[in-house]
Amino acid sequence: HFSSLGNASDGTVLEYIGIFRIQIERRGLNFSPAVSVLAVFIASRIYRRCESFKIPKTFSLYLSAAVGFLSVLFIIVPVLRFVSSALLYIFIFLYSRAAITDGAYIGAFYPFFAFFGVEGWLEEAESVTMALSGGNEVLPIVNSVLSALGCTSLGIFLKSRGKGQKTEILLSSFASFLGYPQAAIFGIILRDKSGILSALLSGGIAGAVMKILLPFKKRAMYINISLYISGIIIAFIIGCVVYLWVHKNRSAGKT
Repeated sequence: HFSSLGNASDGTVLEYIGIFRIQIERRGLNFSPAVSVLAVFIASRIYRRCESFKIPKTFSLYLSAAVGFLSVLFIIVPVLRFVSSALLYIFIFLYSRAAITDGAYIGAFYPFFAFFGVEGWLEEAESVTMALSGGNEVLPIVNSVLSALGCTSLGIFLKSRGKGQKTEILLSSFASFLGYPQAAIFGIILRDKSGILSALLSGGIAGAVMKILLPFKKRAMYINISLYISGIIIAFIIGCVVYLWVHKNRSAGKT
């Protein structure tokens, strides 16, 4: 995971890292599953091309791996930085309209942000909201969305039959509640058509609802805790109900 190369020995985060004496911006170095698969695909194509030219196997392996790595580093990552910046500008546009659309925007598309490794713009969005409103309005939305994703997995858990599969889903859901949704997204939700649609709907609704609740956060300190708990409870209900509804309608052939 090359993003970890940006951490110095004393724990500080570096803005640039050096690879082969080349200064590379750390922002955007998030090797998501989609990027990793693309890197392997590029390396495999290079390897097959080397085979067609009768190049020795050992050299072909090193060459294809190097080309796959460098293509991601100097082509794909800059493209992802551009996409990440565009997503940030969309958020700022929605946020400036003082509506719930920015919360729904983050919630509905968060699985895709994580899948393509462009969720890093959310940290910059946190800085924007703190500068404009004096508080972090992104983190509560993300927390509620993670809860909704975990509850979507629980909905899949209720419909699954295999004992081993139930254990896998339950652990993935629990990890999502703790702030690590990768297992739930990649291993559970994206493998279920109803789960994908449910994640979009439940995440968008949970993000919008949390955006509505955010103004109450500034009234009293104790409301911060109650706001967080209420967001999780609402996301829990939304995630399970939406998945069960989508699954029922898909089974009936209505969606």
